[in-house]
Amino acid sequence: MSQLVTLDQATVTVSETRTFGPISWQIESGQKWFIAGRNGSGKSVLLELIERGGRVLAGAASGIPQDVVVVSAAAHLALIDRERRQYDGPDDKLEGTSVADLLTELKPVDTVLTELIRRFQLQPLLRQRFRQLSTGETKKVLFVRALASECSMLMLDEPLAGLDATSQAVALGSLADFVGDKTVLLVLNDWAALPDWVDHVAYLSDSRLAYQGPMKPAAARSWLHQMVVLTNDAQALPTPLPSSVPALSAEQALVEMRNICVRFEDRQLFDGLNWRIDPGVHWQVSGANGSGKTTLLSLITGDSPHCYTNDLTVFGFKRGSGESIWQIKQYIGYVSSALHLAYRVSGTVES
Repeated sequence: MSQLVTLDQATVTVSETRTFGPISWQIESGQKWFIAGRNGSGKSVLLELIERGGRVLAGAASGIPQDVVVVSAAAHLALIDRERRQYDGPDDKLEGTSVADLLTELKPVDTVLTELIRRFQLQPLLRQRFRQLSTGETKKVLFVRALASECSMLMLDEPLAGLDATSQAVALGSLADFVGDKTVLLVLNDWAALPDWVDHVAYLSDSRLAYQGPMKPAAARSWLHQMVVLTNDAQALPTPLPSSVPALSAEQALVEMRNICVRFEDRQLFDGLNWRIDPGVHWQVSGANGSGKTTLLSLITGDSPHCYTNDLTVFGFKRGSGESIWQIKQYIGYVSSALHLAYRVSGTVES
């Protein structure tokens, strides 16, 4: 194998108070690396260092190819930002790049792309706009787009996140079939899903490379488990901040949906849906990618215009009766990829 990338005591700035590195690392052409480490150890920062061409604060980075293709939350966000810049208007989600155009942006249609479209069942989505897709559908499109490209290096940062179980199996099988001689850098928190074709492991700890070298998946799972146990530094949660949110009646339903209908152009997501959520009841909302899970939750959070055209009561407020959106949101703790894409402000973690 020929040497592809060399990091020599490379250091980059992460924030005003934090740097990443120094890192020394060599990647040879065709190697398949698994990048491991605890949350905040610097896995995504390491991939971004390579993606951005090796611009460093100190040290050196060389040999980084020009045709790196990335599947990550950051890459998804960059595409969304591009769509917003190009199609910024009252009907922005009805315009924009189609799935078909996005898939052929890096490479024209060939047998590999056609087969991946078939495997991921993307044919019905080809005419839709990229920004109209669900979280799982978006991940499928980005995955297929990257895998079908003729790049020399493929970087995958949590490529299975957002995919249902069936699509995860398809993704792993497709990687095995089509990754070929590409150099791969893979970040994956689910070690049980670690592909058999991985041949090297890099373990990050506190923004440093604690280990790098050849390792088969079976040995990697056992070794990584030991590393996590040995470095477990769980901390107690901080004292909750005082709350001024008005109390809700324990006798009143938190959410009541009656005969809900939601349609997007030629897609009928809900037709006559009824749902009641009572205090203290815990629900799991499941379904295939594109089945409407995020849309359903957006009716509750008030992030969908369809909440004003349906019979919906949330926390005692009949939607469309003059209530403020913040009267609704004050009762909701919400974490989602859609929120991360839409709510982008500068601030501290506490605020």
